[in-house]
Amino acid sequence: MEPTDEDFERMMRTLIGLWMMQITGAVAAYSLADHLAKRPATAEQITALEGIDPIATFGLLRACASLGFVTFDGTVFKATPLLGTLQKDIPGSLRSLAMAFAALGHWRLWGKFLEAMRTCKPQTGPALGVDLWDYYEQTPEEGATFMRAMHSITSGIIREVVHIVDTSAVKLAADIGGASGTLVHGLMAANPHLQGMVVDLPDVVRSAETAAVELGLAGRFRAIVSNFFDYLPEADLYLLKYVFT
Repeated sequence: MEPTDEDFERMMRTLIGLWMMQITGAVAAYSLADHLAKRPATAEQITALEGIDPIATFGLLRACASLGFVTFDGTVFKATPLLGTLQKDIPGSLRSLAMAFAALGHWRLWGKFLEAMRTCKPQTGPALGVDLWDYYEQTPEEGATFMRAMHSITSGIIREVVHIVDTSAVKLAADIGGASGTLVHGLMAANPHLQGMVVDLPDVVRSAETAAVELGLAGRFRAIVSNFFDYLPEADLYLLKYVFT
């Protein structure tokens, strides 16, 4: 069967996916969703708020219009509900995830995809020069963005998880690779008898300990420093989310 014009159009949209990812990352980095959530704005007004080039800003906003992020009446740009998913402080915000996906640490790896297919070996080292977590340690701003992304997307599903996962008969839940502990903290908040832990790398578990203190859960929580491929502590329930990809 011959490809149709629609097939060619769909494939072209696939081929320019990297462009759209970078556009979305810029939208997130310059907080366009938060600015336009307050009121419609011109490109000049966004420029004044973010200190970026006015011509580039107008081009970015026009690109956003083509992606359905905003509408444009010839004068001002207005946010759509799709753009609202990138607002900073809403539950389940995708803002930090968009920034993390558009950052060097993520898309450089995809440049090694053919080699990964040929060898079936991880390409983090060849792409970044170091292990991913060492890379994030060397680029703390990028690492912090990734951590915020994990927290945000977990915040968006925690109510559903609490409803589905019955911990009434569980004494200790271990969040494996749990970063800031959002998942296990949510279960602990719903069950005052549940004890929890996060098992993750040294620079990561500190955020989980801090969050536990802020949530008043420190007395029932502990952080275990470990590469979970090497060691897992005993627990009644093991939680894994967005770990094996």
